[in-house]
Amino acid sequence: MSAVPRPVARVARFIAHQCDWASVATVSSRPPVVGQPFSNTLSVSDGPRGSGSGSPYLYLTRMEASVQDLQVNPAASLSMTLAQTDYCRQQGFDPQSPLCARLILSGSVLQVNGTEAEFAKKSLFSRHPEMIDWPTDHDWFFAKAAPHHFLLHSDSRRHKTTASARCHVVEASGDMKSWTFGLMVVASTFPTAEAMALYDPKLCFLLDGFLVVYGLVITGMFIKEKVSDADFI
Repeated sequence: MSAVPRPVARVARFIAHQCDWASVATVSSRPPVVGQPFSNTLSVSDGPRGSGSGSPYLYLTRMEASVQDLQVNPAASLSMTLAQTDYCRQQGFDPQSPLCARLILSGSVLQVNGTEAEFAKKSLFSRHPEMIDWPTDHDWFFAKAAPHHFLLHSDSRRHKTTASARCHVVEASGDMKSWTFGLMVVASTFPTAEAMALYDPKLCFLLDGFLVVYGLVITGMFIKEKVSDADFI
């Protein structure tokens, strides 16, 4: 797949922004489970609230078991789900149900430095303020998930709205009623910021115009039918 459809990209990045933690799976480098999958819960943030970048950042210490794995093999898989938010529980969706959207990122976890480390610090500390007071002698560093493949598992049947409503929804607020999902999407690249852009205003204008004209036509047909019935009587 050379390009990710926009609605899919928007949903994937929405999940990445809403979740404060992820299940991070690495290839264990420690006995007695060397070479076996090892999953751990780690705090993440793709940016301050309302300013998501789509790239989950992590605050890690080399004392952490998962980091010791990553030093041997940087390959990792991060899983995030809206079951981590109030949404699925409020809707009565089981975490395994496709109605409760989940995102799995596969790739590497890499250390970041310089200006990107400053952004990672702002992203993480704004959403995980406890991190500010964590022990300073634990050799902390900032890292990010660098996925080359992602899987979005979700369902469209319970989340459809009209085209007009989708055009005017404010994406930063993450209005979940506006989503349009595919049942399952597997892509070789993670959606870029451009893929997350709002719908083209020109397209929205055309859709609005079509809906207005369509409404007028239907109204005209209804009035004409009523007039014809009155003349017949």
